Amino acid sequence: MKRVFSLSNKTFGGQGTITYSWQKALGNYLATTGADHIVRIYDRHGEMKEEISLPGMCTGMGWDRDGDTLAVINDKNGVVTLWDANTMRTSQLDSGLRDQMTFLLWAKAGPYLAIGTFKGNLMIYNHQTSRKVPILGKHTRRITSGSWSNENLLALASDDNTISISNVEGDTIRQTSVRANPQNVQFSEMKGDERSQIGENTVSVVIGKKTLFLYNLNDPENPIELAFQQRYGNIISYKWYGDGYIMIGFSHGYFVVISTHMKEIGQELFQARNHKDNLTCIAISTSLNKAASCGDNCIKIHDLSDLKEMFAIINMEDERGLDVLNWSDDGQLLAVSTQKGNLHVYLTRLPMLASAHQTRIAHLTSLLEVTIEDNVQQDQPLTIPIDVEPTFIGIGPFHLACGMNNRAWFYLLGDAGIERLKDREYLGTVNHICLNADYAAVGFEGKVQLHMIEGETAGTTDERETRLFPDSSQDDFRITCHDLTNDFLIYGSDNGGITYFYVEDWNFVNEFRHVVVSWLLIILKKLTLNVFFKSCIQILNILSISTPERVRYVYFSRYSFIEFLSSVYREIADVGMVTSLQQVKHLEDKNLLSGYVAMFLSEFNLAQDLFLASSKPLAALEMRRDLLHWDSALQLAKALAPEQIPYISREYAQQLEFTGDYMTALSHYEKGVTREEKDREHDEVCAAGIARMSIRMGDIRRGVSMAMKMPSRILKKECAGILEGMKQWTEAATLYEQGGYYDKAASVYIRGKNWAKVGDLLSHITSPKIHIQYAKAKEADGRYKEAAEAYRSAKDWDNVIRINLDYLQNPEEAVKIVRDTHSIEGAKMVAKFFQRLNDYSSAIQFLVISKCNDEAFQLAQAHNQMETYADIIGPDATPEDYQSIALFFENEKNHFMAGKFFLLSGQYSRALKHFVKCSGEDGQAIELAIETVGRANDESLTRMLIDFLMGETDNVPKDAKYLFRLYMALKQYREAGRTAIIIAREEQNAGNYRNAHDVLFSMYKELMQQKIKIPSEMSTNLMILHSYILVKIHVKRGDHVKGARMLIRVANNISKFPSHIVPILTSTVIECHRAGLKNSSFSYAAMLMRPEYRNNIDLKYKKKIEMIVRKPDKTEEEEALTSCPYCSFQLPETALMCPECKNNLPYCIVTGRHIVNDDLTACPKCDFPAIFSEFIKLLETEENCPMCSEKIIKENLQKVTDINKYLHPEEGTIE
Repeated sequence: MKRVFSLSNKTFGGQGTITYSWQKALGNYLATTGADHIVRIYDRHGEMKEEISLPGMCTGMGWDRDGDTLAVINDKNGVVTLWDANTMRTSQLDSGLRDQMTFLLWAKAGPYLAIGTFKGNLMIYNHQTSRKVPILGKHTRRITSGSWSNENLLALASDDNTISISNVEGDTIRQTSVRANPQNVQFSEMKGDERSQIGENTVSVVIGKKTLFLYNLNDPENPIELAFQQRYGNIISYKWYGDGYIMIGFSHGYFVVISTHMKEIGQELFQARNHKDNLTCIAISTSLNKAASCGDNCIKIHDLSDLKEMFAIINMEDERGLDVLNWSDDGQLLAVSTQKGNLHVYLTRLPMLASAHQTRIAHLTSLLEVTIEDNVQQDQPLTIPIDVEPTFIGIGPFHLACGMNNRAWFYLLGDAGIERLKDREYLGTVNHICLNADYAAVGFEGKVQLHMIEGETAGTTDERETRLFPDSSQDDFRITCHDLTNDFLIYGSDNGGITYFYVEDWNFVNEFRHVVVSWLLIILKKLTLNVFFKSCIQILNILSISTPERVRYVYFSRYSFIEFLSSVYREIADVGMVTSLQQVKHLEDKNLLSGYVAMFLSEFNLAQDLFLASSKPLAALEMRRDLLHWDSALQLAKALAPEQIPYISREYAQQLEFTGDYMTALSHYEKGVTREEKDREHDEVCAAGIARMSIRMGDIRRGVSMAMKMPSRILKKECAGILEGMKQWTEAATLYEQGGYYDKAASVYIRGKNWAKVGDLLSHITSPKIHIQYAKAKEADGRYKEAAEAYRSAKDWDNVIRINLDYLQNPEEAVKIVRDTHSIEGAKMVAKFFQRLNDYSSAIQFLVISKCNDEAFQLAQAHNQMETYADIIGPDATPEDYQSIALFFENEKNHFMAGKFFLLSGQYSRALKHFVKCSGEDGQAIELAIETVGRANDESLTRMLIDFLMGETDNVPKDAKYLFRLYMALKQYREAGRTAIIIAREEQNAGNYRNAHDVLFSMYKELMQQKIKIPSEMSTNLMILHSYILVKIHVKRGDHVKGARMLIRVANNISKFPSHIVPILTSTVIECHRAGLKNSSFSYAAMLMRPEYRNNIDLKYKKKIEMIVRKPDKTEEEEALTSCPYCSFQLPETALMCPECKNNLPYCIVTGRHIVNDDLTACPKCDFPAIFSEFIKLLETEENCPMCSEKIIKENLQKVTDINKYLHPEEGTIE
């Protein structure tokens, strides 16, 4: 890659980043600016053409779509500087914006210029009409980036973290918020199975330099945000290309390609680390099909068709930090700026420009350099510097010609070196030049000028000096191609002629004319030089026609000729032409074949003549219809196919309607009606067109009548839309209503002030806007109930509340709506209403709902309603609100309420001080004090509360249950366990066995969850208490044996039930007697006869117990034996210690017996073990678990196969 020119930072006023922009389309100019506030414009060879001084730093510059105008903005004033590239004149445009301009962008497809400001304001300027459209408040902060779509939609990104999409009038079409700062907005089209109807349908934005946000206008509710691997770094730049692909450059040197097809989205199609340290920019040239990235001190270029292959690497040893990379639109030049402020421009592609003479070839090797080579003679290549970038080159035996536009420069290739002879201007833009030893033949705009190269200047009287072809007597054709030999000038024309002009005699010597040759001439005109080189032998074989016999040969060899044409077009990759030629090569009719070829080459008049002379004249009609040449098609149809006139008329009418020629369209729609059953659908289309055109032409009655009679809803909508545009409200609304478009109908009725019709349609209307308009009208008429209903239908709850309060005197309905909808404005209105009624409690409530906590507090304070305010404020208030309430109660000496709100505000120390000042019997205050210490997790506060509970503060010890709850709140589970045992013991002593059981059970579960070993005392006490509870269940179910066995276990630990010794022993005696356990019954009856118990026996059972003692019966059936779950030793069912292995056995929570291995389950709620079969039986009459009292569903019980969990519960626990 050759460096064309460089600009150092001294040019731009010193070191610092620079801004530059290539001219659009042509790429002839490069606009630059730096720290010195001067815009410099250079041509593509590095020569400065213009300097423009700015009052401040440039904040944006850009070229319009055609490259005609450069716009520049600065940070000091609101003036836009415009530079015209054609006249090279500068003008000023006052934007009218008063804050700093930060953004500038020309539209891709229109004359529109968008300018954004620091405060988020926008102006759209139409350069064609000079119309300015200011839009204030488009964003709330600086507009940083933007992009125009091909449909003239403008997407903008702002520091307010929003993206807006607007039309050219500045109207916001879409707006969305993003979570971080948006940058680098671009419009493109996501890859999909079907093409979008709106073209560029996707806005892409970089969010926070980390993710890529894709916002699809067709699906705005479901944007896509793509994140990338952290190792890639920040997103530096990205470009769309191809069919929905995105190339992304990252700061750590990576560049990645992804697809936006929904099946592939999120997948990386290609990834490479192009640069070791950093990547600063990427650029794509669609004309070259190349991608470039810059970073470190090099530029790397890839081919988009195969990204894995590196196309070129440009090392810049004299630079260390590259900045911005940009290609010109034609892909010929690549510019890169550096962080030091330098700018370098490289040549990346040259136009294919060459000419050959014998064995020598002259070709363009740089923008201002032509090289002549002779690979046959092996001569040293000859390099010729030229003054302009040429668009054509010609070489002869002794001369070189090159030039651009209508001017050519001639050089003498002498032995002494290169000598520039002269330059010459022509009457038109030159497209081809040929040289021989003495003459040059120059082709331009259908003419050829033959003149001497080294003759006298133009204007000489020598007739052999110059001649123009064709002359004035032959102006009926254009020359399409020409060449020059040593003796002849040969040219071909568009009328099929080949003419030989003999230079020596200065006269015409021969002329051939044939239609086939005209194809060749047209094709040769379209061929590129490359293909001409490859196919020149074949073409010359056909063109070297010298006799009429050879002409006939070409004519009769049309099949071979079509094959030849196919090969030529195959060479230039024109797939469409090759396919078309292959489809017609079988045709035998010469005129038909010639017509098709002429049609393919866009020679339509010639094609029509040939078709009409062929065996298939209808082909001419088909061609004109396909080309939408309707007038010609109708004329042909009258002569060839009158039956097609209605269908052509309909198609013609549709085009005329589209272009706005309504009168002619109406005429053709009427001609298109056939009134035949088979063409019913066609006639309906014509009738619809007649209806639309009648309305447009002012015959509204006819158009509306036809639209009403026809069943098409779409037609009614179209006609109604036309009428609405004509402000014919009544007819438009009627058609909308007939078509079922009730919202549109109501909208038009409103514009016509026909409120009665709107009321009739309300039940069909879904648009809240229309309901609101109707409600406002009814409110203005004083019909408040109807207004309220309309507001309700529109879900405009604030206005419903207002109407109910102010006009309908229905506060109950207003209150109900506020509670249901949580409307803040509505709550404010209700609060004011209750204030007027002096109902301060209700007013406070609704002020809190409306988030007016300060006003509610002041009202509560003023009217001694603070407790009401405190109850209402709930958990949604701020800590400051809670503190204000706490301070109020502190001043009122209400310690409980002060402490409660200090706790809610997070001031735990002050909260605890107030709680301990409450009465010692105030259990609620102690509970909140425990919660305070638990939240604070502060040792000093913990010690203070423990001293208070132990009575150290006021010499009044508090209930032990509070100490237990304190330990639980502090998560000191061992101390809580010890306290729980003490509490349970006190409950047992007081006879509250269920409470004692629940305390021990809850502590047991908590210790298990914390994987802390269960104290044996707690486990034993829980087992005894649970056995006592099981007695009632067994007796209730009539199972006296199980009840007796559990009572025996309780009686053996009777000291743990001091309050109910005699009743428990009495129950034991009675149940054992009922169960047939005579010996056990006698033993406990004898115990009851002791003096300390005898007098306390219930008289109802006393005689029976005395009889059992007097007449003892010591017969008793042995208790059934079951296996020990540890060692399988056989032991009594209710024994909970194995005499063989000495293990304490887990007990069944249903029966109180020890568990067995083969019939084990566990409660789904508390996970305590049970005998499966017994649990199932229990659930037939009971529904709750005996241990946890939770409801159990029989189907949820499952047998346990792994019993280790229950045999070794201490595994995994800590001491």
